[in-house]
Order: sequence, then structure tokens, then C-alpha cells
Amino acid sequence: MLTKPEPACLGKIVMTLGVRAWIEEEPHLEKQVSVRLQQFLDGDWGDTNYSEEDCEANRKTLQGKGGLLMASYLLLDGRKFWIMTSGYGQQSMGIDYCYTTVLLPSEY
Repeated sequence: MLTKPEPACLGKIVMTLGVRAWIEEEPHLEKQVSVRLQQFLDGDWGDTNYSEEDCEANRKTLQGKGGLLMASYLLLDGRKFWIMTSGYGQQSMGIDYCYTTVLLPSEY
């Protein structure tokens, strides 16, 4: 059973303007975001009371024909951010169809 994402199925990894602003204002946050991104790549869907239903949806995406992966993480200071892959496993539909985004909940 596949429990972590296939790297080739994640598409391009990008961050939103909000996350970029965090890192520009507080450069030490880049390391924290990078650690959480590695957790995502390892199939760890987060540390902010992520529901079993959401984890099951991610497992189904990994085992099926693709779709959405989503995880929620906290920085050490308690601020929350998300990592989402849209179009997981469907990168053959085009370069812009599948991508992984690091974003703030307010940017969804």
C-alpha cells in the first residue's frame, strides 16, 4: 500500500505570496517550512489535529488515479500553514495541471 507521495506525481512545488512574505520577514522560517515540506513528501499529513477522514482521503488519492493531497502544519510559534497537491498523479494532462503549493489557510 502506497502511503507517501510519488515525487514524480507532485508536479512543480511553489509557495504563495503570503508564505514568501513570512520567509522574507523572518528568514529562519525557511528551515521550518522546508522540514514540513519533507514531512509532506514522506506522507506525514500534519500536526494540527488533522482528521482521520482527511488522512484517509489522502491515502485514497495515493492509491487511486490521483486528485488532491492536503496537509496542515504548525510553525514553532504556532502559526498554521498548509501544503496541497492539486492534480496529484495527473501531470500527464499538462505542466500546469499538477502542482504542490505551500500556502496560508487564508489564501485558499
